[in-house]
Amino acid sequence: MVPDRDAPLIPTLAACPPGLGIPGATVAVVRSDNRRGAVAEALALLDAEIRAAAVGSAVVLPVLGRGRRDSADPGALSALLDLLLWVGLGPVAVASGHPEAARRFDRFGIARECWGRPVSLVDLGRDEEDWERLRLEGGETLRLSRLVTRSGFRVALAPLSALGRGPSVFLAPREAVHPDDRPSAVDSVLSTHAGPVLSVVEGPIGLRGRSVVAIAGLNPVAVDDTAARLLEAGPRWPWRPDRRSRIGLGTRDSGGIAIVGDAVGPIRPTGTRTAPAPGIRVDPAHANPGGEA
Repeated sequence: MVPDRDAPLIPTLAACPPGLGIPGATVAVVRSDNRRGAVAEALALLDAEIRAAAVGSAVVLPVLGRGRRDSADPGALSALLDLLLWVGLGPVAVASGHPEAARRFDRFGIARECWGRPVSLVDLGRDEEDWERLRLEGGETLRLSRLVTRSGFRVALAPLSALGRGPSVFLAPREAVHPDDRPSAVDSVLSTHAGPVLSVVEGPIGLRGRSVVAIAGLNPVAVDDTAARLLEAGPRWPWRPDRRSRIGLGTRDSGGIAIVGDAVGPIRPTGTRTAPAPGIRVDPAHANPGGEA
């Protein structure tokens, strides 16, 4: 996937006027049969916005769960690293403070995607030596990795299946916390000091999970809100609007969000695609290894 630097962002869904929800937020939505390709297309749609926000070093915070299904996808990470290196951000790190980060990096294929690239893989619990101490209410302290807090471009990468534990805007910053300081009700503190600049949520959709969707944007709350609305429309995710609070988004209107790429609506049958979004060129060399979704 090769981004077109001059491609305009063409909204396919104009939301309510700013002020009713999230003003001025643009979110890219791409549906495909390939997880890596979907993420690459979504990021390419946001290429101009990402370049404008890309400063300093970059750190990717992949959400790690109990199994591969609930953890960041290695193919999605590969597409994301391609973009970060393409726009010249550096150094680039993939970091997590999960207690079993090193083991899960290997087990879930994340280490494989970083090998051979100018990307460092950081197990914060083992490798980080510089922690920022935040004082919380009640006199307690919380340690955050300075590698993360000092990064100029933080990226959240989460699978759709992880949203049952909370929105990605909160899940990803938790990966920056010292393993001995697991947070409970301090998400607002985390999002302030280690919140993502770019958020990517992706994963299988549809009755059999053979189709995938990638949702990306530089307004993480808008990305999570868009994911919630899409999951409500999908047969595999029968979430009613009154259950949106399950991922911390309440039931408010999603005003002010403009969707580029595929509009949010009923999920199309597996195997159907619309024409590529404007400004996207398919690069066969970036096919997903093994052809898996």
